Amino acid sequence: MEESLAPTLKSLLGKARRAWSRFEKGEEDGLHDFRVSVRRLHTLLKAFRKSIKGKLPKKQIQGLKAIIAASNRSRDQEVWLAWLEAHKERLEPQAAQTLEREIARLRSRLNALRRRIRFEFRRPFQDLCESLRTHCRLCRVRAGTAKEMVQEYSQEVRRRLSRLESERQKGRIHKARISVKRLRYLLEPLAGAPDLKKAVEDLRSAQGILGQIHDLHVFSAQAIRIAPEELPRLMKEERRSLFETLRKTCLKRCLALCRGLALRAPSIRWRAEEASDPWPPSR
Repeated sequence: MEESLAPTLKSLLGKARRAWSRFEKGEEDGLHDFRVSVRRLHTLLKAFRKSIKGKLPKKQIQGLKAIIAASNRSRDQEVWLAWLEAHKERLEPQAAQTLEREIARLRSRLNALRRRIRFEFRRPFQDLCESLRTHCRLCRVRAGTAKEMVQEYSQEVRRRLSRLESERQKGRIHKARISVKRLRYLLEPLAGAPDLKKAVEDLRSAQGILGQIHDLHVFSAQAIRIAPEELPRLMKEERRSLFETLRKTCLKRCLALCRGLALRAPSIRWRAEEASDPWPPSR
């Protein structure tokens, strides 16, 4: 017995199409929403790649990766710019002047990157939509595959999170963030267990905190160039505070839910998508 991925793929791509349209209209959060929708789509295709191998053109999947890479660069610029603007009042006058120049440079670079994304990826994204529209009906997986993937991903998240001891573990924090994100994106289109919705909320919280800590590690070299003493100190304090928040709030809950998902094999199925979720062909 098999289950179709088509309704879920259509829903995810429909959300990405609407977000892209808002991005092209200049809406502030359009690119962010587009980036998240495309990531979710890619995570799903990657999770079930063995089952759907050969059923989607390889060229289109590679195009999806290119779109994600470009949007990730814009995301990094957005986060770094927002962090600098939020902390500029805490710097000494000389460092603040250097920071203002960096902010102006980042704004210019971000605007150029957004224009490039609009120009370079409009056609590839439309081609991807057409390809999935044509081929997604072939994307079927063996019944129970989703449950098996949830168990596998849950075990990985539990292993990654249980190894975290401090905010200084840059590599472990990055890998834990990725595994939490993959499990969250896998659970979102599923239904069947009463605690799945709560699990997604806890995973979202953990992913957000781990992401903030990871960003502060990534931006540390740039911070030294702007204000060698002040910004690294602020970053270190913030990383410690974030890790303590993670430890006190969602870390234990995430470990517990992963233990439950991995061991008791809940009854999991694909959630029925809303019929009102349009997915028209590209124009």
